[in-house]
Amino acid sequence: MRKRIFAMLVALIMAISLFPVTALAAASEEEAVKYGTYGDNGWTEKTDCAGSIVYEGEGVTLSKVATSTGTVNEYTITLTVETTTTSSTTAASAATVLVIDTSGSMAWCAECGNESRHDKSCKYHKDRFWENYVTTDQTRMAAAKEAAKDELQDWFGQLKESDYTKENWSKLRTLLNDGLEAVDRAENTDEIDSILSYVKRSAEAIAKGEQLTVT
Repeated sequence: MRKRIFAMLVALIMAISLFPVTALAAASEEEAVKYGTYGDNGWTEKTDCAGSIVYEGEGVTLSKVATSTGTVNEYTITLTVETTTTSSTTAASAATVLVIDTSGSMAWCAECGNESRHDKSCKYHKDRFWENYVTTDQTRMAAAKEAAKDELQDWFGQLKESDYTKENWSKLRTLLNDGLEAVDRAENTDEIDSILSYVKRSAEAIAKGEQLTVT
């Protein structure tokens, strides 16, 4: 019995001796990472890179770090790119010119452009001289107001009642009527433009359920 055990032990020792020495190395040990570069002369190892490869160019720094995963010939590579260059855009010089019309021309005829009496070719011309004066409803201002009110009406006509709640639709109708009345009371085209802008901004606020701000 002892001879058999001894023979089996010798056979086991001989079998183990046949394994390569490298096969007994600990698989969990990290493989050493070697850094370097390929060039015309082949591979060149870099021994002064302190655990990473760093490239610094104009306005950019690249760094690359390789870490063994524990599996032979398998690594995790982390690439970092840092930029130091900033860019800016400079607009060309511009001038703002404010033009104030003090001529009172908005009170002139919208058709012939005359200040007080209509030209003979004007559609508002009257043969009787006392009827030929430019009236308020014939002025450029009146024409501007009519155009603004038409714009408001067209804008409202494009809205769909089904897109709004009953309450919000009522607010829109009130907003339209208030806008039309405000245009009638406007004293210049700047006021008209402000009214149009306010009505449309307010309509957007109603659609979003926001609080209206009176300006």
